[in-house]
Amino acid sequence: MERRPARIAGLLAGWSLGAWEAGLVLSNAQFAGTYWVYLLTPMVAMALYGWGGWLIGRLSPVAPPWWLLLPVGAAIILYLNRGLGLPAAAGWPWTAAGAVAALALAVLALFGRAERLPKALGLASLSLPLVLGLLFILIGQDPVVRAAARGPERPDAPNVVLVTWDTVRADTLPLYGGGGLDLPVLERLAAEGVVLEDFRSVASITAPAHASMLTGLYPPSHGLRANGESLVTEGLPSLPAVLSAAGYATGAFVSGYPIRAKFGFATGFQYFDGRSDADFVDTVVELCRFSSCVLRRVLPERARSRFTVPGDLTVQRATQWYLEQDGPTFLWVHLFDAHSPYLPPEVFRRLALARADEGPHAVLPELEEALVLQRGEIIWLDALLGELRVALEARDPGLRNTLVMLVADHGECFGEGGPQMNHEASLFAATQHVPAVIRLPGSMPQARRGERLRVPASHVDLAPTILDLLGLPPLPDAQGRSLLPILLGEPEESLPDLGRYMEAYQVRLGDKRLSGWVKDGWKVVWALDGEVALYRLDRGDVDLSREYPDRLAELLAEGKAFLERLPRRESGGMDLDFQDRHALEHLGYVDSARGD
Repeated sequence: MERRPARIAGLLAGWSLGAWEAGLVLSNAQFAGTYWVYLLTPMVAMALYGWGGWLIGRLSPVAPPWWLLLPVGAAIILYLNRGLGLPAAAGWPWTAAGAVAALALAVLALFGRAERLPKALGLASLSLPLVLGLLFILIGQDPVVRAAARGPERPDAPNVVLVTWDTVRADTLPLYGGGGLDLPVLERLAAEGVVLEDFRSVASITAPAHASMLTGLYPPSHGLRANGESLVTEGLPSLPAVLSAAGYATGAFVSGYPIRAKFGFATGFQYFDGRSDADFVDTVVELCRFSSCVLRRVLPERARSRFTVPGDLTVQRATQWYLEQDGPTFLWVHLFDAHSPYLPPEVFRRLALARADEGPHAVLPELEEALVLQRGEIIWLDALLGELRVALEARDPGLRNTLVMLVADHGECFGEGGPQMNHEASLFAATQHVPAVIRLPGSMPQARRGERLRVPASHVDLAPTILDLLGLPPLPDAQGRSLLPILLGEPEESLPDLGRYMEAYQVRLGDKRLSGWVKDGWKVVWALDGEVALYRLDRGDVDLSREYPDRLAELLAEGKAFLERLPRRESGGMDLDFQDRHALEHLGYVDSARGD
């Protein structure tokens, strides 16, 4: 019994430090947490430090000097959490609450009658976080979304398959002059269809680009301009909704976190699957790392498996669902594997490294390894495309009644713009020139096969093209146009270049938010701070604004006028819990109302 006061004093001292850290963590206004965060963060921190203090009190041969250990521990915690920065105004109450709770518990530890503290309180400091954490894990999973039944079936309507590769720039692929990798499945698809040589992304990040694919609208008009925002789907026509009403089975299988159901991308789909493959340990580690600066330095980072779905699992789920359908089907498969971090399966890693000297090289030598490893990921994507094709052929041999589109949402910078530049803040060709291959159903003899087209195209053109092929009315107010006449043999000149808009417009970029306008082989880019640049598409990322001031003025005026005419729609904003925040931080996408 003589050791009990020391143990209980240690427990109280640990609780004091845990309350102090919880206040610091919760005061970080860069996320908006759910009630689970506000319950579990203090409990995890207090459990960790509480049991640490209990153990010190239990093992120490003399009474520990808590009067010294407490201020030293608080200072260390403050130092280790310095990366959070000063809280915004809304965060100071959490800092104050943590400090008050920490001070009260410290007074109890130093001056209280520790022997009167019930043992049950000590046990609760460990058991309660575990119980609540288990509930959080069970409730917090992103579920499969199942919607209402489809409309009257059209038995002979073609199947539609949209495959999106995340973060794949055009010039990496052999189809666009790349080297150091073989992509036989993609090459076969291109030989049976067409390659769009001048396909440009509407945005440099995942969510806005995919929203444009599904709505036929540019980002200002569908409202989604950053990852982590939510689509306001009320009154927003979309391709899956139209196809569901037209009798299609509609299913989506997504690997990337920014386009999960919680952000509005399940709307219109009868079946939407973005489930993580993370296990219990992954989720516990994630929660603990969030709650404690000490645990962030001890526990390994496991966020990739928590926040993305490996491509093989996504394809497995997609093919299983697809083979269960017996009528016309719209299938969207999104694969995130070519996004950083680059961790291809070993067999594909070896294939890429064996040919590291081939193909285009990174602008900066220190990024060469990353570029080569991304090739390994893309080789894997091609193998997964082969697995998907087997399932498509099982339902439709020869794909005689199946439309297949493969596009990337955006590319990646490997030194373009400097060592700190990634795709998020870029409108360089590295991020905006993306691959696009379209294979019309084999039963259409007039379809172009094995051709390369220079017709100007963008993500907003995909939905209009699909609906035109199916003989369905276009989406209301769609800003893209159908490419079907060109795909069926009409001259490319019959589709004039009307210009294409693109942007990198996340709030966190502040006055460096970018808008771009591409037309007739030129591109102008302007920032909110007034900076402008002019490029010729055939001369790379060389600013020609001083050489061609008249061309700059003409394109800039035209692009700004187009942007001004676009109908505007607001997103649903951001309501990020700590899982969302952690996921987007890990993937390099974080936005906030403060513009951080």
